[in-house]
Amino acid sequence: MNNLTDIKNRMKAIGDTRKITKAMETVSIAKMSSAAQKCEQYSVYFDKLKDIMYDSSLRTGDWVHPCFNTRKAGKTAFFVISSDKGMVGAFNHNLTEFAYDKIKQSDNSAVYVLGEAAETFFDKKDIVIYKRFKPSNLFPSVNEAEKLADYYSDIFLNDCISEVYVIYSSFSSKFEVSPKMVKLLPIGREKTEERYLYEIFYEPTPEEVLEGLVPQYLSGIIYCCMLQ
Repeated sequence: MNNLTDIKNRMKAIGDTRKITKAMETVSIAKMSSAAQKCEQYSVYFDKLKDIMYDSSLRTGDWVHPCFNTRKAGKTAFFVISSDKGMVGAFNHNLTEFAYDKIKQSDNSAVYVLGEAAETFFDKKDIVIYKRFKPSNLFPSVNEAEKLADYYSDIFLNDCISEVYVIYSSFSSKFEVSPKMVKLLPIGREKTEERYLYEIFYEPTPEEVLEGLVPQYLSGIIYCCMLQ
């Protein structure tokens, strides 16, 4: 009789666990759908912003925005975005190993992290973390990305850092996740042919328009990476 009671209790416990995991799955699907929708909507705006920024940068003549200037000396900053925790399989492992390889390839690097998983990993590897950012909300916000963009543009313009790279996990429409690295600073000044068949007039001037677009571009890259 005791064995039968144990079996019934075990069956009940398994049933309860199944209900909990099913609820977790439902919540996760809703969160992922919301994030995917935000990412898709923002990418349309960001692509247009990027086109206008590059076009205006080609119309400034000899004047070059400071964020476009390259430097030979200085540290290379790696901003690694990971999750805090959760049942995400190899998500954090693949990301941190990828980041570790990139950092080791640099002779003079500075590591910045957002997410507890990256913090724990680099602490175990005895790698100095220059700054640990804490997410302010469950979901990324444009305001948070703007603050990060201001921080990195400030250390770049003050000659503390020569390059800034963002390492993040890229999510594809095929439900595949892979670690990627994108260059944040300096911004590449694309030398391409005219994109438009008509003349564009920038008011008040291309230089002033570019001054306003650069911060939006930098925060846009970070926000996109955080959404991913």
